[in-house]
Amino acid sequence: MMRYVTAALLAVVATPCVATYYPATLGAEVTTVPGLTEPYPYKHYSGYLTAGEGRQLHYWFFESQQSPSSDPVLLWMNGGPGCSSLVATVGELGPFRVGDLGLNMTLNPDTWVANVLFLEAPAGVGYSYEPTGVYVTDDTQTADDNYLAVQDFFEKYPEYKKNDFYIAGESYAGVYVPTLASRVLKNPN
Repeated sequence: MMRYVTAALLAVVATPCVATYYPATLGAEVTTVPGLTEPYPYKHYSGYLTAGEGRQLHYWFFESQQSPSSDPVLLWMNGGPGCSSLVATVGELGPFRVGDLGLNMTLNPDTWVANVLFLEAPAGVGYSYEPTGVYVTDDTQTADDNYLAVQDFFEKYPEYKKNDFYIAGESYAGVYVPTLASRVLKNPN
């Protein structure tokens, strides 16, 4: 009887932990950043999101520094075409800045009130890749791949599905943003 009570108590205590555990993100949390001169106290994740036909789009996701569970999710894309969104991560609106002479990184003193997802797209940009080595980067394919990557993001991070979602970028993202927004509006799931 005592074993049953102990097992029942453990089940009740462990249930909230199991309910908030998302195995799709296991191993994606970034715990160190080479060259960072001070600790970064907020959670951030990096990995790949699956797009069409096995293409893998690299992302770096930073939780809000305010209230991650309720703050919006901002998808950021650089343009070019062909410019990595990591440029914005370490030189514009991300939490890090490349230090003098590019030898280290420091924290960005300006904060934001959104969860920010930096996406390297299309496949072939930055760490994103096409497993066959044949890269098709027209705007329609890029929009389709970005849409599938966003869907994969929310499957891997379901706790953010209820948050407001914004799409932004710079340069040629002036094409990427509206074409992706059109896909999202047509198929909001």
